[in-house]
Amino acid sequence: MVFKFCILYTNCVGGIGLQNIFRLHNGIERVKHYHSYKEDEYPSEEELAQCDLFIFQYSKKEHAFKLPSTCVCVSFPYLYDDGTFSVHTGTGGFSIVDSLVQKGYTCDDILNMYDDNTIDFDLDNRRIRSIQILKENEKRCTVHISDFIESNRDKPLFFAQNRPTTILMFELTNRILSCIGLETLVYSRVGWCTDLHLDALGFCHFPWDKVESTRLHSILHLDKYSIRNQVRCLHENRGMEDFYIVSDDMTKKLIQEHLGTVSRTL
Repeated sequence: MVFKFCILYTNCVGGIGLQNIFRLHNGIERVKHYHSYKEDEYPSEEELAQCDLFIFQYSKKEHAFKLPSTCVCVSFPYLYDDGTFSVHTGTGGFSIVDSLVQKGYTCDDILNMYDDNTIDFDLDNRRIRSIQILKENEKRCTVHISDFIESNRDKPLFFAQNRPTTILMFELTNRILSCIGLETLVYSRVGWCTDLHLDALGFCHFPWDKVESTRLHSILHLDKYSIRNQVRCLHENRGMEDFYIVSDDMTKKLIQEHLGTVSRTL
């Protein structure tokens, strides 16, 4: 089976990840990506008429497209993990810090609490909640991925709260390929030890320099709170043990920056 023209309608996971992987497959001749979160970025009627494989990311704001009756449609959920990193710029990423501010704690108070290891970032519950939301969204999707995330927590699966690593991207891709009857792909080049970032697809700004990638927040760091859930990832997987940077100073800097922004908006 060969698909002539595949349209991807997703967030960056499709444009950076799926599109690049699909181009390695001889069962898909042409791939084009459209960002689902950008206003007025849609495939043309002519493209839709030619499309024989339409892959989209589930969204509550789905757009109705007029596709040929013979077109194969595949959906998958939005990938998001709120429970690996203590703080981040996504939904819920600073909720614990904000709750402390609402209770009257100052920036210095919060930083001192951080040093004293007395802040409960609620990472376990945040991780469970992320999976629950993912499973709920999967009910509306053709392809599911939550089981893989749950059973592979000993591997680095996310660079940031909404940026999956190549490990997760290839699993998602292969599940899509299996769903549409195409042969799956094998990918084994992972880890810093091979001089190749786990992101071979472009999710990080500096794929050969994790320090620069972390500095730009394209890969988030672990701190003394979040590292507890990633010890196996860091120390028991050859080629992956040095994937994340462990830093308390980075978390404290992010908290300071966030509280500075919050104070300016009050």
